[in-house]
Amino acid sequence: MKLKVFSLRIKILAALSLLAGITFFLVFHLTIEHMKQLGKYSVENCSALGKRVVYDSKNALMDQSRDELQSLVVSQAQLIDIQLKRVAGEMNLVANLCSRYLESPQEKQNDLSIYFSKARPENPNDFASYYLSGDVKPESVMEELKCLGRLQPILKFVNSNNPGSHIIYMGTPSGIFISSPWTLQPAGYDPRVRIWYQSAEKSREAVWVGPYISSTENKLILTCAKAARDKDGKVIAVCGIDVEVRSVLINLITTQLEPQGKVFILDREGNVLVHRELSETGYSWDNEYKKENLLKSPDPGISGVARKMTAGKRGCDDLAIPGEPVHLVAYYPITTAGWSIGISIPKKMIIAAALSTEQLIHQDTLKHSSFIHNYIESSRIIYIVLGVLVLLLILGAGVYLSAKITAPVLFLKEQAEEIGRGNLDLKIELKTGDELEHLADTFNMMTGDLKKYIASLEETIHSREKIERELAVSREIQSSLLPPPWQEQLNTSPAIDIQVMMEPAQEIGGDFYDYFMVNETVLFFCIGDVSSKGIPAALFMAMTKTLLAHEAECSSSPIKVLFNVNNVLEKDNDANMFATVFCGFMDTATGVVSFSNGGHNHPLICRKNGNFEFIHTANGIAIGPSLMNENVWQQEILQMNPGDRLFLYSDGVSEALNESRQAFGKEKLLEALNSRRECSSKEFISGIREDISLYAGGEPQSDDIAMLYLSYYGTKPNE
Repeated sequence: MKLKVFSLRIKILAALSLLAGITFFLVFHLTIEHMKQLGKYSVENCSALGKRVVYDSKNALMDQSRDELQSLVVSQAQLIDIQLKRVAGEMNLVANLCSRYLESPQEKQNDLSIYFSKARPENPNDFASYYLSGDVKPESVMEELKCLGRLQPILKFVNSNNPGSHIIYMGTPSGIFISSPWTLQPAGYDPRVRIWYQSAEKSREAVWVGPYISSTENKLILTCAKAARDKDGKVIAVCGIDVEVRSVLINLITTQLEPQGKVFILDREGNVLVHRELSETGYSWDNEYKKENLLKSPDPGISGVARKMTAGKRGCDDLAIPGEPVHLVAYYPITTAGWSIGISIPKKMIIAAALSTEQLIHQDTLKHSSFIHNYIESSRIIYIVLGVLVLLLILGAGVYLSAKITAPVLFLKEQAEEIGRGNLDLKIELKTGDELEHLADTFNMMTGDLKKYIASLEETIHSREKIERELAVSREIQSSLLPPPWQEQLNTSPAIDIQVMMEPAQEIGGDFYDYFMVNETVLFFCIGDVSSKGIPAALFMAMTKTLLAHEAECSSSPIKVLFNVNNVLEKDNDANMFATVFCGFMDTATGVVSFSNGGHNHPLICRKNGNFEFIHTANGIAIGPSLMNENVWQQEILQMNPGDRLFLYSDGVSEALNESRQAFGKEKLLEALNSRRECSSKEFISGIREDISLYAGGEPQSDDIAMLYLSYYGTKPNE
C-alpha cells in the first residue's frame, strides 16, 4: 500500500511534536539558531545553483544565436547576389541585342503595330509602348523605332522571366522611351534626365540605382540599367529593368523573422535601400525620394555598424538602439551591387527561455525560504509551550533533521554540477515528496530539452553533409560528360591538337565544350555557356551538348545544327533557359573552318609567327528560349594554315573579377594570350588559368570558366 506523501513542513512538525515534551527547554536557543543556519544554507545553495544554470543557459543561447544569425544573413546575401547577377546578365543580353539592331537598320520591321500599341491593349503584356519626349518629332525617329521594335519579344521574355520585375524599358539619346508591358507615361517625362539613364551612360557595366520613385505607378523601385553602345563605344540606347523595393523584401529576403526582428539593405553610401517598415504609399515620380542614411545617424552604435557594412565587412555585433532593447545584428556584403544586408533581433527574445527558467527558480527559492521561516517561527512557539524539559532531545532531533534537510540539497548540487560538465544522460532520482523533488524534476525536464535540441542540430548537420556529397557526385558525372583529352581519344587526326578546360564556379555549372571527328577528315568542335548556375544549368547543359553532338553527326552545316537544336530545346523549355554557343566544322586536310556564332564570345586566332587577335563574327542569337528561323544565324568561313591556332572561351574568363570588382576584360585576355603564344598547348591553357587566378587574388570565382585551344599543324604534326 502506497503511503500518503506529506510536505516537508508536516514531516518536521511531526518529529518536533514527538520530541518536544522531553528536551525542548534545555536546548531551545541552540536548536532554533542551528535551524536558521540550515535554512539559510539551503536557500542560498538552491539560489546559487539556479543562477549558475541560468547564466550558462544565457551564454549558450547567445553563442548559438550568433552562429545561426550569421549563417542566416550569409545565405540571404548569397541568394540576393545570385538574383542580382542574373538580372544584370539578362540586361547585358538586352543591351547587346539593342546594339545589334540599331547597327543593322536593314533588318528593321516596318509594321510598328506588331510590337507597339498607341491605345491601351486588352492585354498589356502582349505589346510595348513608346513615348517621345516633348522636343522630339515622330518623323525624325521613325526609322530608329522600326529597328527597336523587334526587341519587343525579347523585352517581354526577360520581364516575364523575372517575377519581381516591375517593367523593362529603354531610352535613346534621341528622346525615345520604349517600355514593356504597355504603360502610360506621364506628360513631360524625359528618360535622358532620369538617374538610371545617366548612371548607365557613365558605366561600361550594368549598374544598379535607386531607390527612387517610378514614373508609372509612383512606386519605390530599384533599377538595373545597361548602356548599349555602337562599335565606337558611343551610347546609342540605355536599357533598364525596374524591381519594386517591396518585391525585393518579399521575394528575395525570405527570412521569416519575429515581429520585433529587423532586416535592411544598405548601398555603398550608407543609404537604406530596403527595410521592413517601408511605406508603400505617398510617393510622386516628379518628387525626389529622400533616402535614410545610417552613416549620418546621431547614434554612434548605428553609424558604427553602417560604416562596417559600407566597407564590405561581415560580422555580428551588439547594438543599442535608442528607446529599444539591445539588439544582436549580423551583416554581410552583397558583392554584385556593392550593397550589404543586415538582420537584427532583440537579445531579450534570444534568452527568453532562460529568463523564464530564472523566474521559476526564483519563485521556488522564495517559496522554500518562506516555508523554512514559517517552520522556525511555528517551532519557536511550540518549543516555548512544551518547556525546557525536552531541550536535550530537541537538540538530537535537530541534528537528525538538519541532515535530512541538507542531504537532498547537497545531492541536487552534485547532480547539477555533473549536468554542467556535459552529462545530459544523467537523470536525478530524488523521492522526497516535497518541493525539492519538484526541483529535481525541473532539472530532468531541462536536460531532456537540451538533448532534443542537440539531436536536432546533429540531424541538420548530417543533412547538409549529405547534400554536399551528392553535389560532389554530380560534379564528377558532369565532368564525365565532357570529352576526354585529345591525345587519349582513338581515331584522332594528327593534323590538329586540342586542349580544353572547364571549371564551374559552384559544385556544378553550365559551361561546356565538345569536339570529335565526324569522319576521317572533318572535326566538329563547339563551346557554350548556359544561363543561370547550379543544377538547372547543368541539366540544361547536358541536354544541349547531347543535341549538338547528335546534329553534328547528321549535318555539316553549323547553321542547321544551331537551328535544329534550338527548336528541340524550345519545345519543353518552360523555364525559358538559353545557351550561347559557338560551333564549327574543320576540314583537317585543307584547314577550312565553317562556323556559326549563337550569341557567344568572339574567338581569337593566332597566325603562325603572329599575335592573337579577335575574329569579329556575326553575333547570332542564343539558342533555347523561342522558335527561330535559320536566317538568325550566319555561316562564316575561316582559312587556317599550318601553325595557326584558335582560342575559344566563355565569359567566365573575360568577366573574372578581382577584389576591386573590376573585370579581367578583353585587353588583359589578349595580353595574356600573346605572352604565352610560344608555350605548348597544355602549358598554354594552364598558364591562362593561372593568369586569371593571379588577377582575381582572393576573390572567389564568380562564373563558370571554359576554354578550348585548337592548334592546326596541317598534313605534318608540329614537332
